[in-house]
Amino acid sequence: ADPGALQIDGDQQLDGPTDALQMHTDVVLLRPPHRAAIQATAALQGSHLAIPSLQIDSGRTDADARGTLEGSAELDWADGWRWQLDAQAQQLDPALGWPDWAGSLSAQVHSQGRWKDDRTEGRLQVRELHGQVRDSAMAGEVELHWQARDQAQLSAALNVGGGRLRGDLSLADELQGEWRLQDWDLAALPIPDMPMQGRIEAHLGVSGSVAAPRLDIDAKARDLAVSGLSAKSLKAQGRLGWGGDAPLRFDVSGSELSLAGQALTALALQVDGQWSAQQWQARLQTAQGELTAQAHGGGDGSDWSGTLDRLQVSSVNPRWASWNLRQAVDVQMGDSTRIAPFCIDNGAEARLCA
Repeated sequence: ADPGALQIDGDQQLDGPTDALQMHTDVVLLRPPHRAAIQATAALQGSHLAIPSLQIDSGRTDADARGTLEGSAELDWADGWRWQLDAQAQQLDPALGWPDWAGSLSAQVHSQGRWKDDRTEGRLQVRELHGQVRDSAMAGEVELHWQARDQAQLSAALNVGGGRLRGDLSLADELQGEWRLQDWDLAALPIPDMPMQGRIEAHLGVSGSVAAPRLDIDAKARDLAVSGLSAKSLKAQGRLGWGGDAPLRFDVSGSELSLAGQALTALALQVDGQWSAQQWQARLQTAQGELTAQAHGGGDGSDWSGTLDRLQVSSVNPRWASWNLRQAVDVQMGDSTRIAPFCIDNGAEARLCA
């Protein structure tokens, strides 16, 4: 359902000369049934802004539940940019900003840093996160620390319901990182306009560089439902990179699937090579028969051209026999798709051409 537009009502009071302003904010945010009252005081002295008091009281118009956020902040731009932020949330409901994430969360937030010319360093910490989102308990912490534009570390530990996320990522001369999902429920933290269901176990490894990253994947999903795809089980392994000579290797298999309304007994897809040149093999099984295909080609991520080397369609009904591609077919895919003329036959008198 459409949560409706966010409504804002309140006033802002200013007092003093432009280089020594005293400010007071009293604002109410409303997206029924969620509301939040924001009060803040601030002082502007030249190139320094101090917010000694920030308080947010949130709740619902149809319930007594109440959450708070209290904090303070400073910002200085006399010599580059410098900032510091400290805040503590208690039973705060994120649904005002993210309607699909109704709940009650508590956490401590700290950030400080500076930015001058092309030099920067800073830290963002979310500690003692706990509470619930929707019907799932949540707990964890996140920390991001950077020493330069191209040097940073990210770490996270998050429990949502019975699922766990653990990981770290380091950016320096090279990328290094490892992330694990254990019994992760896709419905626990919904993405707007993308309904998902199922549980995932996954191990992700990150390597390479910012210009040429590499991602190693080993994932399993069960009872999966995403957009037009559903599967009783689905497995994926492989290595993905970016760039013409980057690796493109993966192996996907699944059972009891439905794709765009078509029921599949099993699916197997293998790709081996690089973005610029790879080999493809696919097999689809249904209650009526089986389709197998082999192809080779390459592209740049937006366009692909290659050759369909083999295509066979067989039926469980012996009257339909097996249909095969008579010869290799050139294929181009991108802004438009082009397939060269082709024929398939059943080895006897029947033939279909397009």
